[in-house]
Amino acid sequence: MTSSSSPSNTVHSSGKTLISFTSSQFPLKLTSQNYPTWREQVVPVLRGHNLIGYVDRTLSAPSPVIHQEGKDGSNKAMDVPNSDYEFWICQDQLILAAIIASTSFSAMHLSHLKRETRSVSEYLQIVKNVSENLALAGSPVSPVDLVIHVLNGIGSDFKEIAAAVRARDSIISFEELEDKLLSDYCK
Repeated sequence: MTSSSSPSNTVHSSGKTLISFTSSQFPLKLTSQNYPTWREQVVPVLRGHNLIGYVDRTLSAPSPVIHQEGKDGSNKAMDVPNSDYEFWICQDQLILAAIIASTSFSAMHLSHLKRETRSVSEYLQIVKNVSENLALAGSPVSPVDLVIHVLNGIGSDFKEIAAAVRARDSIISFEELEDKLLSDYCK
């Protein structure tokens, strides 16, 4: 008898068993304040099913195709789809779906954060606070990603600055971008 807290197993076309999860296995939703506790809930479940490698990147995806010798006696080799790759993608997506389902809306806030009617300084302060909270929770945002999030959310009023920053050969720091946006905003 299967309990509601057991993962749901499905046989993949490769013959291997895919593991998916129910919401009862990750009852605590990730917020900006509870990352350590949330992580203590998720990691043992993934380790227990030998799936942590999908998350910590110690298990990389196999090649999408495999090189196979011809079976018709012509010795003509050909590339064929790799069922191990297809299985890996399916399992990876099931894990991603479980993690997303166990994440509160507010924890995914940075990727959807827009300036809208906020002042530039208020918007940048919010981005900085979210970034610092993520770093404290053990998931720092890279400097490049931070700049990209700012540029994606700043709005069309700053499209010239965004275009210039994206066209640069070198990476701009958050602080430099902040200075440029605030100086342009104050003109």
